[in-house]
Amino acid sequence: MASLAEMASMSPSAGGQYQWVSEFAPPSMSKILSYISGWLAALGWQAFIAASAYQTGNVILILASMGNPGYVPTVW
Repeated sequence: MASLAEMASMSPSAGGQYQWVSEFAPPSMSKILSYISGWLAALGWQAFIAASAYQTGNVILILASMGNPGYVPTVW
């Protein structure tokens, strides 16, 4: 992380990971690796949102079970 932060401070960019992949990859592979890196970052953001929504639902069920001992979660 420190080395990535050092590079980002030398040349700030809104590109993120794909910009650095494009800059440091071999010229023959730079475009495709940058494209893949950008898509993987976008998929990671979407997976994070889905996982956080799932975890929030689990926390709500746990709190309901703790607050009401007679509560039994059932399947839809």
